[in-house]
Amino acid sequence: MLSFLFIVLFYRESFEHSKQKIDWWGAVTLVLAIVALMFALQLGGKHYAWGSTFIIGLFAAFVVFLVMFLYIETKAADPIISFSMFKDRLFITSCAAALLIGVAYILQPLRTFLFLYRVCLEVQRQMQV
Repeated sequence: MLSFLFIVLFYRESFEHSKQKIDWWGAVTLVLAIVALMFALQLGGKHYAWGSTFIIGLFAAFVVFLVMFLYIETKAADPIISFSMFKDRLFITSCAAALLIGVAYILQPLRTFLFLYRVCLEVQRQMQV
């Protein structure tokens, strides 16, 4: 409640609006790359074999569109992703820490599942003796 009061009293919005440029080619290639990757991961193993030409083609399309996106972004005036951010050591360290935390959140339930699976196997083995 106190923070809402501070916002109402002290926040002044800037009404200076400038026309933003949209990097359409970068947006299109990024969307196409992500769609190709998502289709490959969704359809692979269920509807098509992982080694099928369709799935391999989708992965190839992902790589091609990703390379196109990276090339377009290096040449764009207003890129979607500014690669100059990756020159900052603090930014890279923060991204690496966030990645490690994300991996830990994903692996923790797997660790719990494997522990319970081992316990169940041990109980089943002792019941057979």
